[in-house]
Amino acid sequence: MISERGEESKIRAAVGEYLEKKFESVLRAVFDERREFWVTALVQLLHEEGFSAPDGEGSNALSGTGDWIQIASLSQLRKEVGGRFQNLRNRWLEAGFPLKAHRGDPSEAYQLDQAGWLEMTSWLLKQGYESRIVEDLSLGYFEIRKPE
Repeated sequence: MISERGEESKIRAAVGEYLEKKFESVLRAVFDERREFWVTALVQLLHEEGFSAPDGEGSNALSGTGDWIQIASLSQLRKEVGGRFQNLRNRWLEAGFPLKAHRGDPSEAYQLDQAGWLEMTSWLLKQGYESRIVEDLSLGYFEIRKPE
């Protein structure tokens, strides 16, 4: 009788663990498949609730006092922040920023991808940089600064 209860509890625990792992994998697949929707919805919800960036739209803030550095190209971002080129390039393109064929001012219009920009700003934040979008394309696409 006691051994049967022990067997039942082991079986229940094993089944519960299996179902938990299966549920988690299905849930993860659903979120991965609809990732762009969830990121966009979250950004919109935060904006509606008044959680906007303190330094303007599309920024993250660490209470820095350093000077803002204009970022007008992928190579300039790599020079300032560092990191592997391919990873930076992927983040750059996912955010919707264009690659330049020649040096010059970033007067080329682009369509900012909110999900990609959110990923890039999160990565920059992990590297210790604040970031914000600039409206005037003659200054660059965005600015970064390292808090002091």
